[in-house]
Amino acid sequence: MAQKPSSDSPLGLGLDEMMKVNAHNMEALAKSYGSFFERVGKINGETLNFCVERWKEEFEMPTKIAQCHAPEEIAEAYTNFYSKMFSDYNEQARRVMDLVGEVSKEGFPSSQIGQSKENAK
Repeated sequence: MAQKPSSDSPLGLGLDEMMKVNAHNMEALAKSYGSFFERVGKINGETLNFCVERWKEEFEMPTKIAQCHAPEEIAEAYTNFYSKMFSDYNEQARRVMDLVGEVSKEGFPSSQIGQSKENAK
């Protein structure tokens, strides 16, 4: 004779029983997402710090221009500003792509999701 399910759930399992069955999967997901969001946060922090530094330089430009005494000095100030800006953006893109590469390389341990503890070892 078949055992009566412990709940009225269509799966025949109560919430507590489902949590026990899926505890390993939940643990793996929590670790995966925690690490993932930590790395994404690092990318976002890096990007925000970059923006702050670039904005500081942007706000300094009017003062630099006001201190110029000849058109050549203004041209030089703008040339230096834009040259550094392009160099900074290029370097920032490289840093962000390196961080994105880490996220992609590490990924999620999806091969462990759905496996029992014995199979995951």
